Amino acid sequence: MNINILKQSEYDEKVAEIALIQIKNKPNSLLGFATGNTTVGFHKELAEKIMDNHVSVGDLSTVNLDEYIGVPSTNPASCYYRMHDQFFTRLNLRKEQIIFLKDISEREDFKQICSQFEDKIAEKGGIDVQFLGIGLNGHIGFNEPGTAFGTTTHVIELDEKTRESKAHVFGGIHRVPKRGITMGIKTIMKAKKIILLAKGENKAEIVYKALYGPVTPELPASVLQLHPNLTVILDEGTSLKA
Repeated sequence: MNINILKQSEYDEKVAEIALIQIKNKPNSLLGFATGNTTVGFHKELAEKIMDNHVSVGDLSTVNLDEYIGVPSTNPASCYYRMHDQFFTRLNLRKEQIIFLKDISEREDFKQICSQFEDKIAEKGGIDVQFLGIGLNGHIGFNEPGTAFGTTTHVIELDEKTRESKAHVFGGIHRVPKRGITMGIKTIMKAKKIILLAKGENKAEIVYKALYGPVTPELPASVLQLHPNLTVILDEGTSLKA
């Protein structure tokens, strides 16, 4: 495990530089992204760096962790809309370059969708670098407390803490979906490299527990202790504490 603590003013730029180096070294990389407040600046900074440095992304592929069920990609609260706004549209990525669980209604064949998502990742040779955020309850993706470590892509009932944290995005908790679809923990752990990102004092306690506490499904992010190539990037506000 490699832990880096960055100044808030340089955080997004430094993380973007890591992703840029990966793209330069392996133009056909499959990069895994997460949507959330922590990664907004990083996504925008990476797009700017790619354009400023005239880096070709014609062979690049991306995959995102999760999405809400019943929320169309045209909804500004959807994970896809946010990622499209922050990154995809800035680089004019083609449809076939983007692997995303989007526009999924309650009437879908979830088993088939999950299987196809896993197949698309495998066809690209697996995820080269997966960027992760962490929820206040320790979730990664939408893998909530109690999710088995052996899960692949699946449908999940969203924890109330997760729904409460997204209330401001949807305009009230009553509008936040109760279910999501997410890359499973087993799938995440297959990534060749994982970079866990966290900002702010409110994440300090859960990050500490995830990295130094017991490895347990009750704290999904704790499984990252078992990954052979884990980098953790924190800002100054996320000083690790018990």
